[in-house]
Parts: sequence; structure tokens; C-alpha cells
Amino acid sequence: EIREICLEEKIDTESHIYAGKTPEEILLAAKDYNASLIAMGYDSKGIFKEIFSGSACYRVAEESTVPVLIIP
Repeated sequence: EIREICLEEKIDTESHIYAGKTPEEILLAAKDYNASLIAMGYDSKGIFKEIFSGSACYRVAEESTVPVLIIP
């Protein structure tokens, strides 16, 4: 559904599937595809619990060399 919306709006997108530990695989994919931005969602636990629980979003944001957009 998201891909269809992007196509209608003439937004160039790609999707890929990786298997493994989430933060490491996201960072690897960003490097493999020379990403200029990583966009991620976080669950409804709240941003402070996300930060202090060592979530995937937090780990990616801490270790990424490109900007990370975290979407609630």
C-alpha cells in the first residue's frame, strides 16, 4: 500500500528484506544501498522507555552515520 502511494506521488522508493539482529541489519542495509536517511517507527511504549530500554531505534540512531528519522 505504501509503495502504491509513493508511485502515485512519483516518489522513488526501494524495499529490501534482511534477516538478523535488527539494528545491525538496518545499518548494514543503509551502507549497502548508500542511504541518505533511515526512517524508523517505534512502538507505543513511549520515547523515554525506547531510549532507556536499548531499543532498535535508539541503537540505530546512536550508531548511524546518516540521519535517522524516528516516527511515532
